[in-house]
Amino acid sequence: MRADSILDGVGEKFVTQPPGFLLNIARRRRKRRCVEGKITSRCQIPNEGFIGIRFHTAKLVVDVQHSHSCAQIVKCRQQEKRVRSTRDGNADSLPLADRSRYLVDHTFDLMMRTVKLLIFSDIHNDGAALQRLMATEADYYFCAGDLVNWSRGLDAMGEILKARADRLYVIPGNHETAEQIDTFCTKFGFHNFHGQRMEIGGFEVAGLGYSNPTPFDTPGEYSEEELEKRLHAFDGLKPMIAVCHAPPFGTMLDRITNLKHAGSRSMRAFLEREQPRYFFCGHIHESAGAQDKIGETSGMNVGKKGYLLDLEQQKEWGQI
Repeated sequence: MRADSILDGVGEKFVTQPPGFLLNIARRRRKRRCVEGKITSRCQIPNEGFIGIRFHTAKLVVDVQHSHSCAQIVKCRQQEKRVRSTRDGNADSLPLADRSRYLVDHTFDLMMRTVKLLIFSDIHNDGAALQRLMATEADYYFCAGDLVNWSRGLDAMGEILKARADRLYVIPGNHETAEQIDTFCTKFGFHNFHGQRMEIGGFEVAGLGYSNPTPFDTPGEYSEEELEKRLHAFDGLKPMIAVCHAPPFGTMLDRITNLKHAGSRSMRAFLEREQPRYFFCGHIHESAGAQDKIGETSGMNVGKKGYLLDLEQQKEWGQI
């Protein structure tokens, strides 16, 4: 079902709709009920009040598809700035007409609000790549390990990351130890997310650092048995977003040269057993940017370019 409403005029128009009208479109999947006039018009639903909404040469687009609505102001006069500048969280302090504009604009804010997670890995002392990531706006930033090489240069990376300190979550890769990351996070005010979990946008987000054993004897390696034990801490979390350093074995996410695989068998077993909705990893540089499906799990090796997960966008696309 699709409903489009365009209000565009030369003079001022008053459009009166019942409270919660825009949200009711998405929730009830009903056709738009609106009668507009040059001065005032009403759309009445029994037992519901009215809110006057003034538009100054504005174009309101309401798009309803698959029970999702998207509303956005395309054009608005200079007068709207006065309403925005006087907002203090109390609409009652505004004049009646401005109060109506406040309420409808606030409704747009709620409808358009989204939760974005930027996940990246394997920076390996590349300050330029890290600066580009930090210039990307997101609600949460997850570093999936290997900020540096052989534990050297963490402070320099911390200086770049500290602008996002309150929203940054870090797990160790195989080039850092858990103790080093804990000290690093304490010093710069980051969140140590190794072995931790949190709720974001209705999802359980879980994080585990370190890799399975490598030929290089790096400082952040777990045996397969240890990885399996630590991954069991996340059993039963639904729906889950898993952020780990090690990729699962035998997938597109762990291919090295000659199409061989170097991922973790314990990680593969965890994904097959728990089926998180999303899985993000790093570690294998040759597979950076690769994606794969493990059952119902959508997996990606994010690499240093990272990936911006927009939860609301995924809902609109029917991916959640």
